[in-house]
Amino acid sequence: MNASRVGSSFLAGLSSGLRTFTAASVTLATEKSAWTGLAGTLAAGELLGDKLPMTPARTQPAPLIARAAAAAFCGSQLARRDGGSVAVSAAVAAAAAVAAAFAGYHVRAFVGKTLGIPDPVVAVAEDGIAYGLARLANA
Repeated sequence: MNASRVGSSFLAGLSSGLRTFTAASVTLATEKSAWTGLAGTLAAGELLGDKLPMTPARTQPAPLIARAAAAAFCGSQLARRDGGSVAVSAAVAAAAAVAAAFAGYHVRAFVGKTLGIPDPVVAVAEDGIAYGLARLANA
């Protein structure tokens, strides 16, 4: 398995851990898939919903499973595109998503509390990081 292929899946997983649908949206747009519009709509909705106070924590079971599944999907798509192992890429992406979900949750809380930055501002910065990681995964 090529290290750059695993690296792409890892980056997609990190992106999915921060924002569930961002990596899927970028990956499908890169492939010019018929599902690009749906993925983009889900990603945009998530960007808005993430800022709402009633949105559940990403570390709760349902959001965490969704992030891992979205990451595994991206990893498998990247492997198919680049000729890598679908199973390995999906597993790497899913594991990275779970790790990033917990890390992102704690970093966001720490930055907000320690620096006094309002949570929505920190969330927008996190949006940019998730998008950047997704773009790097698809480069």
